[in-house]
Amino acid sequence: MNRGPASAAGEHFAAARQRFEDTARSCSDQLHVREVDIAGARVRLRLVGHTLAEYLTETFAHLHGNHTSAPPALEIDAWSESETGAAAMPGVLRGASAFEATMDGGSVSISADEQFVAYRVGDNSVSWIDRAASRIVASVRRPEDLLLRERVKPFGALLPVWLRDRGVRVLHAAAVAEGGQALLLPGASGSGKSTCATFCVDAGLQYLGDDAVALEENGSGRFVVHSLYGGARMWPEAGRLLSGWSRDAIEPHSSGDEAKLLLFVGRRHRNRLVPQARVAAIAFPRVVGRGETCLRPLHAVAAVRALVATSLFLSFRPEASDMDQMLRLVRSLPAYSLELGSDRSQIAAVVRGCLRG
Repeated sequence: MNRGPASAAGEHFAAARQRFEDTARSCSDQLHVREVDIAGARVRLRLVGHTLAEYLTETFAHLHGNHTSAPPALEIDAWSESETGAAAMPGVLRGASAFEATMDGGSVSISADEQFVAYRVGDNSVSWIDRAASRIVASVRRPEDLLLRERVKPFGALLPVWLRDRGVRVLHAAAVAEGGQALLLPGASGSGKSTCATFCVDAGLQYLGDDAVALEENGSGRFVVHSLYGGARMWPEAGRLLSGWSRDAIEPHSSGDEAKLLLFVGRRHRNRLVPQARVAAIAFPRVVGRGETCLRPLHAVAAVRALVATSLFLSFRPEASDMDQMLRLVRSLPAYSLELGSDRSQIAAVVRGCLRG
């Protein structure tokens, strides 16, 4: 990555940082500081606004970290315009290149030297990352208007950028575990990832994520999956099958949101959220809607194709190394097609059998 000299984008980012510092001082009674551990790295969040802090921290509650004197690996600073009166940040970086893309429900733009990335969702939230400084600055006009997917995955397009710079890749996948062994469940939207993850955790398995998890390869050629978020999104029909979850479900309130419910797993099963586990197998869920739920062995070529289709092109500027890691992942682990039949109660037993086998 070419980190060039200070640019207009850098000046723009510095101004945003200063605006946050001024807001944090003038509204110190609304400043909330949290330390969380994301993929083995300490992240400090400073959020100005009571509602903003409430909405953006619940998903990280199971990743709590400890305050230390050492500087954090990533700093995230954000403020609420409606709660503080401080003006929101502009949605586009000055000096940005012509490159723009739609990612995770928002618009992404990148500075010419690729040091700065801006992420905007509608006209309500804006966040920027300085990759060289490992710092995110964000503003939200009204926290009450945040989309549910923003509450589940705050800074959803920028955290993967920072993680990838650290050699950790975010996959479009769910993951559940037992006894430190995880089953990775990659899949496109609608494949059944959330259904698998939530039914498994309801049946006593451990939860790492339902839509996005981080994959890290250690020196011995093994893979570790890290939890990023503690929330799940489900269609109302599936959510109603989970006993007792409906009273904790948060329904969409904005026309820009999908008609999915938000379920924070910690509200029901706090002790079943785990920060990481070793990947033991891969299973690609597929809703068949008939018969029994079962696992069928999947050829490595088909597994690689499915993994590339669901995750490779969702990452920031895919590179050959991303593809190489996916190949190593599939070659080192058994892969299956997880066919989801009409009886959802069978899912957890099948997954347990896979992990124990």
